[in-house]
Amino acid sequence: MTEYAYNASLAGMNYDVALQGINTIQLGLVGYSDRLPVLLERIITMMRTLPDHLERETFERVRQATERTYLNTRLDEAFRYGVNQSHFLTHEGGYLNDDRIATIPHCTYERFLDHCRRLYQQLYFEAFVYGNLYEADALALIDGIQKQLQADSLPLLPSQRQWGGRMIQLADQVEYIFPCTHPNPDNRNCVVDGMFQIGRETMAERVRLALVGQIASEPFFDKLRTQEQLGYTVFSMPFRRAGVQMFRFIVQSNVARPEFIQSRVEAFWKELRATIVSLSHEQFQKFVGAVVKEYTEKPQSQEEEVQALVTEIWDQAYVFDRKAQLARLVQTLQVQEIVEFFDTYIAADAPKRKMLSVHVYSESEQLPTLDRDEGVNSMAVATAAIASVALNDSADASTASAHAKQVIIRCPHKFKREMPLFSLPATKVVNLQTSTNFQ
Repeated sequence: MTEYAYNASLAGMNYDVALQGINTIQLGLVGYSDRLPVLLERIITMMRTLPDHLERETFERVRQATERTYLNTRLDEAFRYGVNQSHFLTHEGGYLNDDRIATIPHCTYERFLDHCRRLYQQLYFEAFVYGNLYEADALALIDGIQKQLQADSLPLLPSQRQWGGRMIQLADQVEYIFPCTHPNPDNRNCVVDGMFQIGRETMAERVRLALVGQIASEPFFDKLRTQEQLGYTVFSMPFRRAGVQMFRFIVQSNVARPEFIQSRVEAFWKELRATIVSLSHEQFQKFVGAVVKEYTEKPQSQEEEVQALVTEIWDQAYVFDRKAQLARLVQTLQVQEIVEFFDTYIAADAPKRKMLSVHVYSESEQLPTLDRDEGVNSMAVATAAIASVALNDSADASTASAHAKQVIIRCPHKFKREMPLFSLPATKVVNLQTSTNFQ
């Protein structure tokens, strides 16, 4: 595609092919509407006929580059390694980086060609066309894709059209901890990558979580980074995956073990609740205004706007005015509602508190050893106290939650196999022009 890509870029057109999740290919094109169909046709043709013109030398070069990419991931920042682990632990599908590395030698030239030939025999696609095109032009564009792919396609079962995986459902009042060692021997940082699982996304819960995130963001950084100087990488933020809301916090430190970091984070939540309760009306409205500003801020580029719309299509929700609705809803919130939200999902004794933490240790730090069964464990207070002594810090390490039982995850695969899953978001039926099975 190099010759096409270069000429297209000279004409102001660009394209990108990327893997989304584990079973979806996303093809995006940007450029002038009168020439895009030509570029799209050539890209689809090249993808379909790849086995006919891919040379072994080219394949080996790309395979080696891919292997280097996976190997270099082992050298990532410790907090990125933790994020990858938590991503795998909380999602139904996915692969660990080491699993990919182990698979690379088995990805031979012949197997790859066979995979390419089978790839388009069963597929389902959706397209979103945005910009200076009439509806008839957009439908003609998609019809062209369908004609190119129709020859090799077989009918799909309805169950095969759902490409999004589901989220692992954590239990109430349980803290799951996954201890692991960073694969880079030169890494000297430890990390706590923690998340509170709020549950299925609703408009009301989303704005409450957004407001908690806004209130917590600056003091979380100030307390743990500036005052306690636990590390340079310190942040918290709400996020969503597969229709499930979560609140993440990350602290990367070269001076403290994960147990101690966790105890200081627990102490912060207690302080944050007191901060929320004491907010004046004027202070609270400033936080509300900041969230409203985020929701009402116009996209900085066409690509940014398209991505927001594509997300609604990907989730099969089609609420294209979602941010406008959220902006109106957040302005109706009161301080007491945020306190109730905090006491329900985040406080140490919260009845619906569901927390998972990935504890990343440097190679110089020894993983905690347990004499008990790998299930319930109450080691947090003791280990946090030990870490506190090691740091010559007299902080109250006993603030680690004593209300929830702890489950130590020893095998990620076993953990995922035994945990329940959230249901996928309910799809909304709308009058959209979509592609269907290729008969």
